[in-house]
Parts: sequence; C-alpha cells; structure tokens
Amino acid sequence: MDVLARLRGRPPVPRRPGIHSSASPVETPPRAEGLVVIRCVGREFLTRISMATIFLRRSGEVIASDGSELVPLLHEGGIELLAVTRSMPITVVEAPEG
Repeated sequence: MDVLARLRGRPPVPRRPGIHSSASPVETPPRAEGLVVIRCVGREFLTRISMATIFLRRSGEVIASDGSELVPLLHEGGIELLAVTRSMPITVVEAPEG
C-alpha cells in the first residue's frame, strides 16, 4: 500500500474556476487522479487510486475478520466481484505511463 500513499502525496489537480473542489468536471480524464494496477486472482486490473483504496480497505477488513467475501472493484474494464480471503495475494503497483 506504500504505492498508494506515495501517489496520494502528489499535488492536487488544478480545478477550473467556478467548480467547487468536491465536484469533478465530466471532462477530467481518469489519468488526472492517477492509476494503479491491482494484481489478484491471477489477473491485473487498471484502476484509479480512489477505487483501489476502497477495494483494499474492504479487503483488509475481510482478511482481518478471517472471513471470505466478494469485494467489488471498479476498474477500466468495468466492475468485478473478487473473492477475497486470507490466502489470496493482492499486490498494488504503479500503472505504466502512457
């Protein structure tokens, strides 16, 4: 998760005048937030940092309770329900530039 922490330390994307900081203009490309790759269940999922954070937080809760659960992950190809258990390795890496 150190990749996420390092990427979150980047300066915020400048907003256009008249748009509140909590609102995001529709034209903002996903790359403006930053992307990471989540590797699990033998696959790779390109996703935004915020979506990876949500997925990892919920996965951590499931693992801490020694349970198993289908955890949703929103990624560039759609949404997946991934079976999370203590034995399933999950890694996060920076997305390749370009």
